[in-house]
Amino acid sequence: MKLFPVLLSIFMSLNFWGLQAQVYEFGLTGGGNNIISDIGCDDFVRPDGFYASGYYRWNINPWYSLRINGTYSQWQLADSRSANAGKRLRNWNSSGDIKDISVLLEYNFLPLNPFKRPVRKLIVVTPYLMTGVGYYITTAQVQGYNFRDGAYTLPVGFGIKFSITRRLKFHYELLLRYTFSDNLDGSRTVDNNVIPLSNPWSKDWFMTNGIGFSYGFGKLPCYLNVF
Repeated sequence: MKLFPVLLSIFMSLNFWGLQAQVYEFGLTGGGNNIISDIGCDDFVRPDGFYASGYYRWNINPWYSLRINGTYSQWQLADSRSANAGKRLRNWNSSGDIKDISVLLEYNFLPLNPFKRPVRKLIVVTPYLMTGVGYYITTAQVQGYNFRDGAYTLPVGFGIKFSITRRLKFHYELLLRYTFSDNLDGSRTVDNNVIPLSNPWSKDWFMTNGIGFSYGFGKLPCYLNVF
C-alpha cells in the first residue's frame, strides 16, 4: 500500500496549485458486480452481488480527469451457476465483501464543459475511457474456511456521462479490474486444506457495472470559455 500515499500526495499537490482554476466533482455510483475466478460462473457480465462507490474527480481540462475512487461490494459465488460440468460436480460456494480504492485517469471523447454553456445547450453527452491502479482487501468464507486477501489491481473501463444542469451529471460505467491474486474468491485457501481443485495459473478479475451521479464545484479556467 506504499504506492497510494505517493499518488495521493501528487494528486493533492496538483489540486493545490490549481485550486482557483479547476472544476471538481463528488460522485456516487452503484449497481451490480461479479468476480471472474475459479469458483462460480465464468461470464464477464453476470452480477452475483451489489456494489456502491464514492469518488472525487478533478477535471484537468475538457478531455482529461483524475479520480480517486473507493468501492464497497458484496458477492456470492456458486459452482452450481456455472456452465462447466466439472464445477457443478465440485459444487463449491464462496461469499464475502471487497473494499477497493483506486486512482483513475479518465479520457473524454468529446470536450466536456457544461458550466459555461448557454441554457439551451446544457445537456452534454460524452463517452469516456478510464484506467489506473488500485488495491483491494476482501474478507469472506468459502467451504467453511474464513479467509482474507489483498492485492493490487489494474482497472480499465468505459462509460458515458450526461450533463443535466450546470453542476449535475449522470453516468453509466463498467469497470473491470485485473487483480494480482488468485485468491480473491478463497479458492487457494481451500486448496491448502484439500486436494487442489482449482486453476493455479490464472489470476482473478473483479467487475462493477452501474449508474450514478456527480455534483461539480469550483471555478473554470478562462480558456474553457471558448467551448
